[in-house]
Amino acid sequence: MNSGSLLVLPRILASLACALGFHISVTPPNPPLKPERSGCETTTVPIRGSLLDAVLLAMGVREGMKMLLWAATGTKLSLPTLPPALTPRMLTGALLLSAGGLLRLQCYRTLGRHFTFEPGIAADHTLITHGPYGIVRHPSYAASVLVFAGLVGYYGARGTWVAEALLLDAGHGLNLVGVCLVVGFAGLVGLMVVGLIWRMPEEDQALRARFGAEWDRWAERVPFMICPGVL
Repeated sequence: MNSGSLLVLPRILASLACALGFHISVTPPNPPLKPERSGCETTTVPIRGSLLDAVLLAMGVREGMKMLLWAATGTKLSLPTLPPALTPRMLTGALLLSAGGLLRLQCYRTLGRHFTFEPGIAADHTLITHGPYGIVRHPSYAASVLVFAGLVGYYGARGTWVAEALLLDAGHGLNLVGVCLVVGFAGLVGLMVVGLIWRMPEEDQALRARFGAEWDRWAERVPFMICPGVL
């Protein structure tokens, strides 16, 4: 066992936390509303993250395997610049992504069967104003912003497999193919987040039309959509 193997454990835990946080954030807790249960038309194309989820899981497993091999044998394989220690930027990214995943999970639990990825209001829907919905009106979208920031923070940090193998080609300079892949991945996730935030006014209008004065009282008590005092 390598003498510095204890340094690997925080890296492995951070990598797993990132993969799990992202998995939670893109996995629907409930099936889409059936037409007979929906109180409004679902015209927005549903956003799916299963492919991105699989890519991120593969990256996490790849990095974790390298860290375990380094701890067990001292072999650095093809990435001499891949350090075992968890850097402050990696830690910040992992914490943001984990916080986003946990907040998203809490939103799933608070809304229960009413939480669907596709916009729509069930015929038996009730207005939920407690839990995270008592702080901001769209906490699940706030969670998505945290997840995106965490992705950029962790996987864009020097020392991660993505930065060293895909972006910098193991320290030999920029890898243009890897840069395109990473930029494309970040762009897709970014579009998902922008699409979710873009839906907030539409969802507010639908809820106000459905619940009327009850929604007005909630909006007066909780005036911000995703960040208290900002937006």
